[in-house]
Amino acid sequence: VSEFKFCIGRLQFLRSVQQQQHIFLTEEMRERRELIARENISREIRELEREAGLIGRAIARVAK
Repeated sequence: VSEFKFCIGRLQFLRSVQQQQHIFLTEEMRERRELIARENISREIRELEREAGLIGRAIARVAK
């Protein structure tokens, strides 16, 4: 898999996780780690969007 295709697939995956109501199954983990996990996901999405460029961002949003 090319790096470009990896970036697109990773963006799609991270966005789907980000849209979930909860990342973690247990209340304890939600309380301890949910906010940190969401911040990490947002940061990685921004980094991948920079790498993928305009075309990659558009493809990742359309292709599901």
